Amino acid sequence: MRHKLCLLWSWWVRLTTAGLPDLPACLRWRGWLYGLAMRRRGRDFQVAAGARLVGLESLAVGDHVYLAPGSVVLAAADVTLEDEVMLAYGAVVTDGDHTAASGSYRFGPRRNARVHVGRGAWIGANAVVLAGVDVGEGSLLAAGSVATRDLPANCMAGGVPAHVIHAAGAGSGA
Repeated sequence: MRHKLCLLWSWWVRLTTAGLPDLPACLRWRGWLYGLAMRRRGRDFQVAAGARLVGLESLAVGDHVYLAPGSVVLAAADVTLEDEVMLAYGAVVTDGDHTAASGSYRFGPRRNARVHVGRGAWIGANAVVLAGVDVGEGSLLAAGSVATRDLPANCMAGGVPAHVIHAAGAGSGA
């Protein structure tokens, strides 16, 4: 029942704030409204008008998190976005996968696995983080990439599937 109420709340927030411009005060207001139904919401949570959040009861975000227009977070079990995480335009973070049954994915059982995006990470435009992936602190997932396995801290990763392109030294940014 809680899940259905959270879906209704998410829909209501999207509907009632869709006409607001993406100015900092409106971004924060939208983030505050979503946060009322979330597992955890940090300070200065900013959500653009076109972002879509599903499964608020399974979503935790830290301080100063930004979700750009067109970004999607699908949290069926456990999605955590640590402090200062940014999701760019069209980025998708999901903790669920479909599995096949009798040669079809349509009615196969769903597999959920925790997703964790570390502090200061940036998920680029149209990039996808799949179920079970841990994106390390300070990492960048390049535009259009698909993260199918864990990414280390302070790296730049890209491709389909994503692989490390550049690993930064200790204490330096990617």
